[in-house]
Amino acid sequence: MPELPEIEVTRRTVHQRLLGLRVAEVQLKRSGKTSMHGAELLPSLVARRLVDTGRRGKMLVLYFESDLALLVHLMLIGRVALYQGGPDSFEPRLRLRFEGEQNLEVRFVAARSLALVPSGLVDAYPSVARQGSDALAITLDGFIGALRRSRGAIKGVFMDQSLLAGVGNAYADEILYDAGVHPLAPVASLSEGEEQKLHAAIAPVLRRAIDLGAAEEYVRFLGPAEGLTRKADLMRVHGREAQPCPACGASIEKVELGGRGTYYCPRCQPR
Repeated sequence: MPELPEIEVTRRTVHQRLLGLRVAEVQLKRSGKTSMHGAELLPSLVARRLVDTGRRGKMLVLYFESDLALLVHLMLIGRVALYQGGPDSFEPRLRLRFEGEQNLEVRFVAARSLALVPSGLVDAYPSVARQGSDALAITLDGFIGALRRSRGAIKGVFMDQSLLAGVGNAYADEILYDAGVHPLAPVASLSEGEEQKLHAAIAPVLRRAIDLGAAEEYVRFLGPAEGLTRKADLMRVHGREAQPCPACGASIEKVELGGRGTYYCPRCQPR
């Protein structure tokens, strides 16, 4: 599933390629698996310019002139594809074609949650309003407050979007590894120093992935995805069971937590 870094890289890609262009055509494929709040407003996007882009946790936001915003959650298998006309390589749920000589299109493939709302109501939209602080912006006090509202294993804090928005299963493992904290450590058992280390690890882990373009699996360019990196190639522990820890050489171990595979180094992250 795409997490904060992948959505941020996608946002920057769309911003660079499409900002200022007018929508020429809109097509929505209706499906029982795809919800579209505000679908009746889609025809009104035609002739409107894309004036800004944004991100709310794991959600991509496209702002159009005259006060309309498109919110997209790629969920588990969604993709964003940029094309220069031509036939679809993937079957999109939503397709926006933009005016101009390049005939650019953005296609949201298998995006399961879509919404078109007034720009001023983005933060009030339920999926956004339920989110906690953004993982790139949360302060130490805000993070400690989220911990105080939590019980159970520390990894659960990073998985709960109402406490910390944008982090999912993979980057939770990477943050915990960077901080040297065992993923199954009870929240109540954390020392003040461990809390500070966890908070200090969040932004560097996410920014490293953003800077390295961690989105090749989730965004398709007008040809090869130049400058992008596979998310899986950036992982130091996640998905690397039985491989050596890059810091100490111990074998990475895997446990199940809430039905999700959780990876850690038993030596760098002692319980």
